[in-house]
Amino acid sequence: MQWHTLPFHSGNVPSIFSKQRFSEMLEKQKFLFTQVRHNFPQVQYVTSYSWLFGLSSVCRLFPSEFTQDKSKICKGYRGLATWGQFLNKSFLVKRPIAQQFLADVEKAKSKEEIFEVFPYKTYECKCNITEFLKFLNI
Repeated sequence: MQWHTLPFHSGNVPSIFSKQRFSEMLEKQKFLFTQVRHNFPQVQYVTSYSWLFGLSSVCRLFPSEFTQDKSKICKGYRGLATWGQFLNKSFLVKRPIAQQFLADVEKAKSKEEIFEVFPYKTYECKCNITEFLKFLNI
């Protein structure tokens, strides 16, 4: 099997994106991409889906080429990439935001309207892996 795109999942816990952990998260990415480059040299692209890409505190951990295009909003349900916004870092439901969402779903008249009531949109981010290698100084 030949991979040309690396599906990248960075986690679903916003606290890992705090300023205090910025260096730690960059080092983890550097380790990951060093391993990918060494073990899977055919990978050309990195792609990821998440509601977290709507947060500037998350985007600063990635090359701007990866997160800059906010026009790619996913219409559909992509597991934690979409539903994770209703969970806290312990994977327990955030009741106030979940209750508001359910109330808004009750008012929706179509499938399209349901997509619109999510508190955060789910974004698709993609770029050439060379952007990550430059960003991480690999």
